Amino acid sequence: MVSVELLLGHLGDLRLEDDLNIVLQWLSPQEHQCHPPSLRVKTSIKTVIQHANEPFNDGLCLYYYDIVRKECLSLAENNSTTFTYSQLTKLENKLYYPLEFIPILKGTTEDHSLATVIFSIRHYILNTNKSFTYKLKERIQRLIEEEEFHICQKVIQWIEESGSTEFNAKGLVLDILLEKIEDKCKLEMVKLWGDRAVVDYTYMMFMKDCWPGFQQLLDIPDVEEEHKRENDRDTTIPELIHDHFEKQFINRRMSEILLIVMNCAKAGPTLLELRPLIKKYNLVNKLVAAFLVQFQKLIVESPKTTSEILQIFIMGIDVFIYLDIRDHYLRVLTTFMKPFLASRENFVSSYLYAALGLKGKEFEDFNIEKPEGVTKLRHALKGKHLSYFTSHSVVVPLGLKQENTYLSGEKNEMIIYDVLRQYKTWVPDELTMDPGERIATFQQEADIHPESHVLKKGRSNLLADCVLSLIDDKEHLVTLLLDVITRRLLRYPSRNLESKYLIVYLRLYQRIRNGHNLLLPTNDNSKNESDHKLEGNSTGINTDDIDSELIVDDGITKRYNDRIAYIAAIDEEDEIFVKFNKINVMLGDMRESDLMDRFIRVPKPKRRDSFARLEESIKIYPKFVSSFYWNINKKSSKEDENDKKDAIKISDKLEEKILEYTKGYRKLKPGRVLRYCNEETVLSVTITDSNTNVETLHNVTMKQYRIIEKFDSNVCSLALEALAEQCSMSAEEIKKNAKYWVDNKILRFDGKNYYAFDRTLT
Repeated sequence: MVSVELLLGHLGDLRLEDDLNIVLQWLSPQEHQCHPPSLRVKTSIKTVIQHANEPFNDGLCLYYYDIVRKECLSLAENNSTTFTYSQLTKLENKLYYPLEFIPILKGTTEDHSLATVIFSIRHYILNTNKSFTYKLKERIQRLIEEEEFHICQKVIQWIEESGSTEFNAKGLVLDILLEKIEDKCKLEMVKLWGDRAVVDYTYMMFMKDCWPGFQQLLDIPDVEEEHKRENDRDTTIPELIHDHFEKQFINRRMSEILLIVMNCAKAGPTLLELRPLIKKYNLVNKLVAAFLVQFQKLIVESPKTTSEILQIFIMGIDVFIYLDIRDHYLRVLTTFMKPFLASRENFVSSYLYAALGLKGKEFEDFNIEKPEGVTKLRHALKGKHLSYFTSHSVVVPLGLKQENTYLSGEKNEMIIYDVLRQYKTWVPDELTMDPGERIATFQQEADIHPESHVLKKGRSNLLADCVLSLIDDKEHLVTLLLDVITRRLLRYPSRNLESKYLIVYLRLYQRIRNGHNLLLPTNDNSKNESDHKLEGNSTGINTDDIDSELIVDDGITKRYNDRIAYIAAIDEEDEIFVKFNKINVMLGDMRESDLMDRFIRVPKPKRRDSFARLEESIKIYPKFVSSFYWNINKKSSKEDENDKKDAIKISDKLEEKILEYTKGYRKLKPGRVLRYCNEETVLSVTITDSNTNVETLHNVTMKQYRIIEKFDSNVCSLALEALAEQCSMSAEEIKKNAKYWVDNKILRFDGKNYYAFDRTLT
C-alpha cells in the first residue's frame, strides 16, 4: 500500500503535507458523498496537481485504488447476504466521482486504471457471492417481465464489463427467453389438436410481441444485417428460435400422445404438423416409448375393458401409420400390447364380434353375450375416426420459417396474421389421411378416390395382421366365427349371408393360411387375386380389401362355393381349416338351398321330371343342410321317436307345404333322406293386441313358440311347473325361453306364475 510519506516524497516539498492530507481525506466516499469539494479542498487539489510528477501520479492512483478495493470489499463482507446490485453501483458512482476534479485518478494505461480495478472487484463478487448473484438474476428476470429492457440492458452491460466466468448474463437472458417460449407454447399448444400451423402461428406471435426486447438485450442485428455480416452462416438466431418452437411442439405432443391417439378423430391437424417434425429431429423412438409408457400408466391407474384396450391399440396403429412409423415399431406395439389383451377371456370374442359388426339385435337373436364397449370398438375397426384426418396434399400456405421475421409495413403484417388466424382454424377437407410415402399403391388409391377412407386397400388387412399377432389360439377365433355364422344362417329366414360376414371369413382365412406379416399391409396373393369378382350367395359385396379367391393350390384356383373340390383340398389339413371347411360347406348348402327353392317354386315346364307348380306362395324358407358339417344336435332314432312325441303340432296347411318341399327335394335328389330339424326351426308369429289391433311380428324358435302357444283365449295364466310339464321342458328352460316374451311384454312373470296380456296369436 502506498503511504502518505512516499507520496510526499514524490512531491519533494514538505510544505505540501497539509494540502496532500486534505486531498487524500476528501477521496474517501464517506467524505465527499458525491458533493463538490469546498474552496479549501479545491485549493489543495490545485496546489498538489501543480507540483505533481509522474511518480506522484502513479502513487496517487495506487493509493486511491487501495481505497476503492477497501470500500467495495468492506461493503461485500459486512453485508454478504443483504447487499444488492443497487448498493454496489451506488458505491461505484461515488468512487468514480473524484475523477471530475482529479483526472489523473483515471489511470495512465488501460491495464492500470480505475475501471480495471472496479471491473475486477465486480468479477470477484460475482464469482464468490452466491446471494448477490441470485438477487441479480431475480432483478434481470423482473426487468424482463416488466419489459424494462433499457434498464436491463445496462445491468447486462455492467455484468459483462466484469468479465465474470461464473455469471453469463446473455446466457441468463437466453434461458429466460427459452422459458418465455415454453410459457408461450404451454398457452398456445397444450391439447389444441384441432388447430393448424400451431408452430408457425405461435412463433410469429412470439416474434411480434416478445422478440424485439430480447433482440435488444442480446444485441442481435436484424435478419438482413446478419446475413450481410455473416454470409457464410447458414442458420440465423430467429431460425434457431423457430427450431426451439418445433421441439416444444414435439415435447407437448409426446406428453399427450396417448390422449391424441384416443381422440385421433379430432387430432388430424396436429398429427399432420407432427409427422415431418419427428423425422426431422429423429425422435420416432422417443414418441413410441412415450406412448407405451403412458398406456401402461393408464392401465394401472384406471383399468380398462378389453374393448377399450383393443380400441386404443387399433387407433394407435392408425396414428403410427399416418406418422409414417411402421416396420418394427408395429411389432414393438403388438408385443407390448399382447400381455394386456391375450390373457383376457373375452379378447377374441370382442374382436370378432366388432369385426363382424354385430349389433344389439343380433346379439339377442344369436343368444350371444354382448361384450362391454364393443360398439365403439366396431366403429374403430371401421375407421370412423379417420374421417377427419387431413390429407398429405395439404401444406402450410406460408413458408413462415423462411419469411422475413421483421415485416416491413403494417399492411403486410396484418395480412400475414389474418392468414395465420384463418389457417389456424381446422376445417376438414375431403381428402383423407396419407398412409405414407412407401406405399405408392395406397397413394394412388387416395388420389383416384379421395372420398375413400385411409388405407382403403390395406388398412383392414393390416389391422387383422396386428390383431392376429396377439392371438395365440387362432382355432378359438375360427370356432367362434363358425358358431356366429351358423347361428346367423339358422336364425334368420334369409339364406344370403351379408357381406360383413363374408369379408371377415375370407380375410381371416387368407391371413391365417398365408401368414400375417406386420411389415406389409397386403401380400402377393391379395394383389394377384384382387381383379376377381366374389361369387357366392351374397351379392353386391365390396371386394376392395379382401381376396375373392379362397385358395390357390398348385396353380388351381378354387372358389369358395366350389365345396366339393375345396373339401378334397383341405380334408387332411389342420383342425382350424376343417372349421373353415365347415363354413364353406354351409355357404354352399345355402346357395344350393336357394337354387332348389326357386326350382321347386317355379319348375321348368319342358323338363320331364318337373312337377306341378305349387298352387299358392309358400311362406316358408327351407334350408337343406349337410348335417355332418353343421353344429346341429344329432339324435339317435330312439331320440327321434321321443322328439316326435314332444314335437309341436303345426297347422295342417303348413304341414302340407312342408310335404310339398319334401316331394320336390326327392325328385331333385333321388335317394337322399331328409330329416326335419324341429328345434332349429324359426317361426314368424304375428301377435295382435286385442285393444288397439296393433300387430307385431316375432321370429322365434320352436321352444319359444311352444311356450306362447299354451296361452290361448281360454288360458291367461299358468304356473311355472305346469307350463314346464306341458312343454316337456325343465323350469330353467322355460325361464330362459320365456324371457323373450317377458321382455317384449307379451307375458308377465311374478316368480311363480306367467300371465298373458290381452293378445291374439296368429
